[in-house]
Amino acid sequence: MNFIQRFNGFNLGDLFPKRFQMILVGLMVFTALSNQTLRAGSKPPEVTLRFHLQASPTMPKEQVVPVNLIDPPQAIAVRRLPELNEKHLEAIERLNDGRILVSLTTIGANLLDGATSSNMGFIMVVICNGRVVYAPVIDVPLRTGKIILPGGISDQEIMLFKQLIARKKRT
Repeated sequence: MNFIQRFNGFNLGDLFPKRFQMILVGLMVFTALSNQTLRAGSKPPEVTLRFHLQASPTMPKEQVVPVNLIDPPQAIAVRRLPELNEKHLEAIERLNDGRILVSLTTIGANLLDGATSSNMGFIMVVICNGRVVYAPVIDVPLRTGKIILPGGISDQEIMLFKQLIARKKRT
């Protein structure tokens, strides 16, 4: 018997039809791949900032998600799991010209350096609370741990990011 037929000592073939077994396995895979999985007792973040890389055409479909870009208008596939997220923020501030300076932790800076160094020519999609706020083509490695976003993040969201960073520093 294979995994689908046998689960924790129960013969699934006796309990559930084959179609249900496939759905069950699919849900288990989706849960394993989902970046929204939470530990028991934890709350989802109030504000999110995710850095996704454009997926290569050879990546399995289960590991990619479609994203619609605005400038230029196009649909691309990005890796399901982000390279960086809000946990890697060290600081965030709006500059006088309206752009946003994002500073990353040492770990975040190293991740960004590695991701941009090995993915030249691909698109890096920055998503804030589910909205694409920036999607440049990677033309140079980003080694400083700082990135300037052209906008797309509200003052309210910046305040929430600052509160998240402050809470993280206290723990």
